[in-house]
This record gives sequence, structure tokens and C-alpha cells, in this order.
Amino acid sequence: ICRSDTMNIKAQQEILLKSSLKVLQRLTSIGGETSITLRYKISKHPFILSNLSGILEDDKSSQISRKLVAGILRNIAVDEKTRQEIGRFQMIITKLMQAFLYSEGTISTNDDHLSRKVAGQALAMLTIQSAQNCLVILKEPWFMKELKILIHDKRYIYVAASLLRNLCLHARSELRESDLKELSHTLREVSPANSSNNKCTVRDG
Repeated sequence: ICRSDTMNIKAQQEILLKSSLKVLQRLTSIGGETSITLRYKISKHPFILSNLSGILEDDKSSQISRKLVAGILRNIAVDEKTRQEIGRFQMIITKLMQAFLYSEGTISTNDDHLSRKVAGQALAMLTIQSAQNCLVILKEPWFMKELKILIHDKRYIYVAASLLRNLCLHARSELRESDLKELSHTLREVSPANSSNNKCTVRDG
């Protein structure tokens, strides 16, 4: 096979991949009772999570494909059991964290901002009532440092606030007092209002 044929095959495969991911994202975003059954069936496919993880891990995957994957994960993570299953693929969470915290290029574009926001939404959804997923995030030593840089961008303030609130609520028992103080301080920075619902409470004992 000549080089041009190989390039054409790869281009066709990428087009097919994007089309398939777009369909999945649309199906998982449908509202109503039908969506519950539909998302459940999609999430229970034996290869869906491993395939989505593979796309995120592949450096050759396009930004569009990774954004679509993040959107699918955000949508199916509405189900509590699915959130836990996704959490078993720790690489998924790590890649979403990287996508949320880091820009892909030296020049940020609207597509880049949207991709980061969708990745952050997926993380926020994955950490709802999931101490397991919260702890996976907190294991990464660079997370808090990089997040503190990102929080100054108002385009991500609500996503960051939701994510940090979940970390406070669901990983409290596994966190040291110093960790809770750090999270509380950061949460106050990103929260649009310093309401009691948006704070981490540091308790003695």
C-alpha cells in the first residue's frame, strides 16, 4: 500500500470514528425516561469504556474525538453505578484531568475552551457521591497546583466549583485537616458566592 493510500485509510477511519462518537453523544444526551434505559444499555456494552479510554490515551486522537469522548462520559456518568465503573479505568480520570487543566496548544481557541469545559463537566459528574473517584483525583500531586492557576479564568469557574465541592463532600473522611483547609480555601476562590453549601467544613477530630 502506497503512502497516499495509507493516509486515505487513516482519514476515513478518523471520519468514521468521529461520526460514531457524535451519534453516541447525541444518544446519551437525550432527555426523558427513555434516556435512562438508553444510557444504561450503552454503558453496559462490554467494550465501551475500554474503547473510550483507548481514544483518550491515544496521542494521535484528534481534539474533536477526545471532546466527544468526554461528553459521552459526562452523559453516562449520570448513573451512579456507571460512575463507579468508569472510576475503575483510572486512566480515564487522569486524561480528563489533563484535558481540563491544560491547553492543547500555545494559542487557545474556542474549540480548546469547549474541550476543556466538557472535560471538567465530566470530572464534576464523575465525582458526585463517589469517594473512590475523588481519591483518584487527589492522588495526582499536580492537580491542586494546576487547578489554582486555572481558577482565575472565569470561563471555568462554575465547573471548578462543582468539582471541588464534590471533593470536599465525598473525600472528607480520607483527607487530613491540612488537605481540607487547602480545598476549602481553593473552593472559596472559585465559588461565585461564599454560601455555606459551597464550603468545606474542617471539623476537629
